Amino acid sequence: MMLHHLEPLPPDPLLGLTDRFNSDTRDTKVDLGVGMYQNEAGEVPVMRAIRKAEHRVLDSLTSLAYVGAPGVKAFVTHAPTLVLGNTVSPDRVACLQTIAGTGALYLIMALVKRASPDATLWLPNPTWPNHHQIAEQTGLSVKTYPYYDRATHWVTLEAAMEALADAGPNDVVLFHACCHNPTGGDPTVQQWEQLADLANNQGFQVLMDTAYLGLGDGLVEDARSIQIMANKLPELFVALSASKSFGIYRERVGAAIVVTRDTAIRDIAQSQMTQIARSTYSLAPAHGGAVVGTVLADDALYQEWADEIEEMGARLRALRNGLADRLANLTGSDRFDFIRHEKGMFSFLGISAAQVDQLIDQFGVYAVSSSRINIGGLREANLDYVANAIAQVIAD
Repeated sequence: MMLHHLEPLPPDPLLGLTDRFNSDTRDTKVDLGVGMYQNEAGEVPVMRAIRKAEHRVLDSLTSLAYVGAPGVKAFVTHAPTLVLGNTVSPDRVACLQTIAGTGALYLIMALVKRASPDATLWLPNPTWPNHHQIAEQTGLSVKTYPYYDRATHWVTLEAAMEALADAGPNDVVLFHACCHNPTGGDPTVQQWEQLADLANNQGFQVLMDTAYLGLGDGLVEDARSIQIMANKLPELFVALSASKSFGIYRERVGAAIVVTRDTAIRDIAQSQMTQIARSTYSLAPAHGGAVVGTVLADDALYQEWADEIEEMGARLRALRNGLADRLANLTGSDRFDFIRHEKGMFSFLGISAAQVDQLIDQFGVYAVSSSRINIGGLREANLDYVANAIAQVIAD
């Protein structure tokens, strides 16, 4: 008997929010909580290239045997190029397929813990809450640096750089490569250059969390922060999630990518990550990796996917402008104009937790208590309803 000593844990707030939404019987309800992209029909769509690739994978299937330890060959071959482009020689890059971006983060943090047991992980404040939990599981010490000014609704670069001046060679600093979750605020190209220079001068390692590639300013633009870091730093960690960019959420596809000084260190990193994976989940599931790998390896499918991710990004930008326009008209102010300038799927509305509860209870508009909303849950058909709900809540 040992389990009776444990205490029950509260349910995950986001999963609990989903349960509440699913049990809500109102026809007007709107889910702006969970971070999934929805189309105008309110569906989480299967992307056109993904559907074609999946048919191709299934049609060519002759065995369900294990794939090799690194993962599906086409995926681990092409995933690094997706984020690094041609900035780094492939013989400096270790890559392992993981169980989505969460698995990539865990694998990289566990590798850091092995390499430097006393290392400290610096996380932006605010950040995706699971970053803290993954760091705790791997035993890393955590510090935070200021990232976002709630008054101006934008990145606090000067404060971030001032705090990170205390980071050194035994530290790893995590940045969101694009489309910061939960704020939508991203540094400019010039600011990324400054952060890369700071990392180089201070000697700290950088971990780029990459979950929304293509949904901000475009595939090339969204990868630029990673390539700036790769150009200036001798080593770099990249956690890549395919969930949002390929609409393949439930298949749990990701990659842990490590840029190293040379081939010898690459082989060490590859072997260490392989052993960590072996002792936790052994091998990543093959199907999703095979589907994404098929898209990345085929020029026609890649272009079709790139076109569709550009359509999705453009639609998100249009929804941002549409919500900001309506709120400006309803409030007679530019209070929510910041929504236009953010990137990707998320935005902080800057309202109180009590006002978020009011949105849910009175209007069935579901958001996280921090006031983070998922722009990808909006539709042209519900923009007026959502804007009116927000305007009424802040007027009360």
